[in-house]
Amino acid sequence: WQRENKDSGALNVANQLADPGSLLRHYQSLVALRAQHPALSRGSLYPVAVNNPGLYAFLRTQPGAEGALDAVLVVANLSNQEISEGSLTLGASPLRGEFNLQALLGRAGEEKLVANPQGGFGSVKLVGALGPYSASVIQLRQK
Repeated sequence: WQRENKDSGALNVANQLADPGSLLRHYQSLVALRAQHPALSRGSLYPVAVNNPGLYAFLRTQPGAEGALDAVLVVANLSNQEISEGSLTLGASPLRGEFNLQALLGRAGEEKLVANPQGGFGSVKLVGALGPYSASVIQLRQK
């Protein structure tokens, strides 16, 4: 057996559950997001081009009931620096029309996105800052 951690009085599940900003609570919210949005668990993946080497982004889509599309955009800052400038570009996807953007985790930035005829979008700007090693998960709701 391994000995009990010296910090077990402070670093334990009970304390993590009591702290809304804890790592455990963060992972619980990510698991809940995945369960609520089919695109995050079984949807198609579309890499999104970014103009900042510290950013990584992708779009996940999954057809839903009655032709509705579950679409989620994820933008991650993989650097140790806050990033406040960047733009996202997507060549093609199943997106059609105009979408309202709603932050599920982090910030949404722009309020709407208009897909081009190929389902892509050009030069969607980050609005606000994305902290080091953080991400935004954004739902695209068709208007």
